[in-house]
Amino acid sequence: MLEEKILEFGRLLRKGGINISVTQITAALEAVALVGLAQDDFYTALVSTLITDQMNLPLFDKLFRLFFLTLPQDDSQRLFTVSKEQEQIKIPLDLVQSIEGKGMGRGAGASPYLLLVKSVREQNYSLLRQLAEMGIEGLNSLEQEAVNEREDLVAEVKVSIGWYMAVNTLERIREQEQVSEAVYLRWQDCLSYLEEYIESQLEDLFVKK
Repeated sequence: MLEEKILEFGRLLRKGGINISVTQITAALEAVALVGLAQDDFYTALVSTLITDQMNLPLFDKLFRLFFLTLPQDDSQRLFTVSKEQEQIKIPLDLVQSIEGKGMGRGAGASPYLLLVKSVREQNYSLLRQLAEMGIEGLNSLEQEAVNEREDLVAEVKVSIGWYMAVNTLERIREQEQVSEAVYLRWQDCLSYLEEYIESQLEDLFVKK
């Protein structure tokens, strides 16, 4: 899915030395949802939300070409070749109007919790893992002495990906949309999986250190 590609691209930028936050990723997804998937518009949406220092622009351009423009031909065509009639159908996110459910309004704009809400509602485990990994990559310190503060690190990752706001939002959606108990339990399974995945990834990092 496109949101996974953009999240993966954000992580690639980070590895290249460009500081990218989960909030910026969410803003990029929102921008793409607004402008569409024509190649020039897609590029503009990403560069305007992910690049805050023009010194990073050459590296961004290089990685953008490598990541998006060297896709297999079929994938590249599916990503960028969209008609006006298809454009809105092809866009996977409308972070402004639909993620929180009916009547929720714009709220605070692009925020990581919106992407987490979407991931849980769609039971998208791949995207949940990528969110967790990006949250962990954004931790300020992973020194060995922090091993005794693992619970604090888990909480820090949760904050960075909007966990607590997402949980509250899902509860409101449950009430507003009268979500069935079966669906709600699947949401809880997603959140439990995400929490366990964060803990296991942190544990692996400490073992490596």
